[in-house]
Amino acid sequence: MSSAMKLIQLLCLSVLLTFASLSPAMAESKKDPLFVLLTSSDAHRTKMAIGMSNNQFGKGHPLTIYLVDQGVMLASNRFEHKYAEHQNMLKSIIAKGGDVYICKMCMEQYGVVEGDLMKGLKYANPDAMGEAIFRPGTQTLSW
Repeated sequence: MSSAMKLIQLLCLSVLLTFASLSPAMAESKKDPLFVLLTSSDAHRTKMAIGMSNNQFGKGHPLTIYLVDQGVMLASNRFEHKYAEHQNMLKSIIAKGGDVYICKMCMEQYGVVEGDLMKGLKYANPDAMGEAIFRPGTQTLSW
């Protein structure tokens, strides 16, 4: 076998080994998304929900949190005295690329107005929620 042929074989083997070593890393980055339906305004329960969600987000799971029913109060600056830590965690999730949606109809129900909201929230709509819930591999939790 000529030296050129050996060189080509060696290069092919190197490329193959390089791609083989990338496969576990590539699989690792495709973690199941997490969709959290947060309906409570109980400070302890919601802190657990956001904390657990943030933990999984930090492990590479794409995260969507949907504040609905009494959960909308967590995002209101009017209730910052009760939910300051919660709001800081939600702001951190948003800053790192997580999605936090809020139910506009629920806001009306609980007297939360747009001017009261912390920055970075998105208004929920059927298309966005459907996309988040039905993304392949999505795991859902409700609090």
